[in-house]
Amino acid sequence: MMADRLGWLASANPKYRDQLAQRFNCEEKDEFPYHWQMWARTAQLPPDGDWRVWLVMAGRGFGKTRTGAEWVRHIAETNPQARIALISSSLAEASWIL
Repeated sequence: MMADRLGWLASANPKYRDQLAQRFNCEEKDEFPYHWQMWARTAQLPPDGDWRVWLVMAGRGFGKTRTGAEWVRHIAETNPQARIALISSSLAEASWIL
């Protein structure tokens, strides 16, 4: 999977990472901006350990929605048996995702 090939870049020096990105093929360049581990701030990544509740208490503009969405996407991609509920105020609001 492409994300696995790009995963090591998450901890690389940003200057080195940007230089390397210039050498990516088209498929890699398309995925590069969506590799959340690379762009997220440390506070936006899930905590280590075995936990049931993760509280992200932050202000406007922190990225709470993106943080939650990326965490759910990670769970769905790594555990096909995971039970996930998509809840919204209307079908139209949620259906653009599907």
